[in-house]
Amino acid sequence: MPNLFKLLLDWSEVWALFIPLTVLIYKRKIQVESLPLMLYVCIALLLNIMQDYIWKKQLLFFYSSQPGDNIIFYHIHSIIRLLLFSWFFIQVKQPFLHRVKKTVPIVFIIIVIVNYGFFDSIFTKFNSRMLGLEALGILFYCMVYFLNLLTDEEVISYKKNATFWMVTGICMYVVINFPIFIFYERFSANAQKFAIGIWDIHNLTYIMLCVFMAKYFYTTSYE
Repeated sequence: MPNLFKLLLDWSEVWALFIPLTVLIYKRKIQVESLPLMLYVCIALLLNIMQDYIWKKQLLFFYSSQPGDNIIFYHIHSIIRLLLFSWFFIQVKQPFLHRVKKTVPIVFIIIVIVNYGFFDSIFTKFNSRMLGLEALGILFYCMVYFLNLLTDEEVISYKKNATFWMVTGICMYVVINFPIFIFYERFSANAQKFAIGIWDIHNLTYIMLCVFMAKYFYTTSYE
């Protein structure tokens, strides 16, 4: 039983995405506001299948001379997650810091190009700074969203507010994983077993994120 639980947890970045994907398939209608998250589910599923398969099978791929090196997929996933979640938050109709929200993905892409073009490798080394920066960018969007809610005079039914549930799930995911992203590179270098163990926390929160995403898709189908 413990081995089965560990196996499920190790592959959770793959199977958890089928939770929102299943809701997407059977929902009544698809709204335009859901498009960034729909794209995220599909792209993340492909990336996570590749990264987990390489990790488990220790395959040699064209991008690396090291067997089992799946780091590039985590970096690509991080970049795509920031861009698609930015698109999602920009679509939310809130006036506060709207222009600033539009500049975040532009600044992030510039930093990504400079960092991976001149300083770090996107292929072989887990980059804690970039994943931490991604988490900070998404956390900024979450904080702006909740600040808008505090200043909004309109009464909102949170039970039926799909965006509220989605942002809550995203916020919980990035808050819990921010310290993991920041220190994971150091953990991997100095305490590899601890690094592997602490990533289980990330996997659990990723399942939680997918559940909130499924809740979002389910709720939007009735709005």
